Amino acid sequence: MSTADRIHGALLGTLIGDAFGRPFEGIARGDARLREAIRARAAAPRHWDHSDDGEMALAVAESVTTLGRVDEAHLLGTLAARHEPARGYGKGMRAAFRAFERTGDWRAAPHALWPEGSRGNGCVVRVAGVAAWHVEDELEVVSEAAARSAAPTHAHPDAIGATRAMTLALWHLLRGGPPSTLRSWLASVEPASARLLRPVVAVDVGTFAPDSLALALTVMSAASGFADAVQAAVALGHDTDTNGAMVGALAGAAYGRGAIPADWIAALPPPVVRRTAALALGLYEKTESGRWTMDVCSVAASAGEDRVWAETDADGGWIVVADGAGGAGRGAEAADYLVERVRQDRPVSGRSIVSLLESIDLELAARASGLTTAVVLRLQGGRAVGASVGDSVSWVFGPDGCEELTEHQSRRPLVGSGKARPRAFVRSGVERVVLATDGVSAFLPADRLTALAERGATARELVDAVRLPSGTLRDDATVALAELSS
Repeated sequence: MSTADRIHGALLGTLIGDAFGRPFEGIARGDARLREAIRARAAAPRHWDHSDDGEMALAVAESVTTLGRVDEAHLLGTLAARHEPARGYGKGMRAAFRAFERTGDWRAAPHALWPEGSRGNGCVVRVAGVAAWHVEDELEVVSEAAARSAAPTHAHPDAIGATRAMTLALWHLLRGGPPSTLRSWLASVEPASARLLRPVVAVDVGTFAPDSLALALTVMSAASGFADAVQAAVALGHDTDTNGAMVGALAGAAYGRGAIPADWIAALPPPVVRRTAALALGLYEKTESGRWTMDVCSVAASAGEDRVWAETDADGGWIVVADGAGGAGRGAEAADYLVERVRQDRPVSGRSIVSLLESIDLELAARASGLTTAVVLRLQGGRAVGASVGDSVSWVFGPDGCEELTEHQSRRPLVGSGKARPRAFVRSGVERVVLATDGVSAFLPADRLTALAERGATARELVDAVRLPSGTLRDDATVALAELSS
């Protein structure tokens, strides 16, 4: 099953599960009429429509694909713009929309009704697009994006924690993880969510985010397919549209779009089906028009232990910068080895780049082959994915200005120590990238460097900016530039 099919399944599954459960909202579990009504709806679907849950899921996917990231203000603005009162929005969401319209500040919105923030499940049900956008990224990036997606409307820690767990669950399923072990996997990677993962088998569940998450995970752990999962979720009664939507998202991610009954899809309005398909395609492709161009300059001041590799391909480009540690001996050898391994392996996700750097670290340590820094960057469309160790640095430039990608990297131990801790990063909406070794960054203030880069300075000009009046350099200096042309 392809990732594209799973992404489409997760987004469409949210809509289908929501629409399936919507007519039964408020009916108590155990009501004799409920199971018979569910069987009848599954057997003869016609004229289904989604609630606020499905609409919010589409709006979040729209915001993420538009900006290439989760941006709290843009996400809340998109939710508000897509607000249709007839779909049944809760009072907390309506209050957040009013507060945002009144102040223009998304930070005030989640506290408009409850000072501590809402604990409701509205933030948990809408995250299929967040998980899909970050399907190739590492857990930390996914978890952070999930929290940002909840923050504009649900500030309570319980709601944010449940949103993190739901997004990670979807991410795991989108990558082919088995539904049967979903709860145990979540507990292992997100220990803070353990208290949210209790099984729900014999109690009626309300609308708090942790309760809805527990219900969805319990249903998924026992499901045998998409239709079975959605019907089991709705049969638990009460908040049936949200329960159906959450389980529909999980089941769609697990079993793919092809597992959703065709007559259930046909029951939705055709414009909604087309809109969902277009958003799913955008989430999968993650590309922007244009070609990347590269510009590299590397000058040896003494030992010449800087190494750089830059190359474009049909989808984007690669840049690797390594600065061998001369004081430790064999630094150039370590830097050479690192660059060659990346050039051969060409990992494409943050997680795979981190794994490769960890492997290189252990291999160099076993051979006592020296120490080196590393910045490894994969450019695809307008997206930069990579990882780093040491004091070589990278900045990205886009519509929102400049940001240092390597700000939070582990500077020590270096690659080759056997103890290196590579840190991954991912940014979207990228138009220009600068990578530099510390021979540049240590002697050219960051604001000066970024100002030169923003004005279109070449790699050679950035290196020349750190030369002494005599024309010499204090250290080896390497700069690699990449620019996305339309």
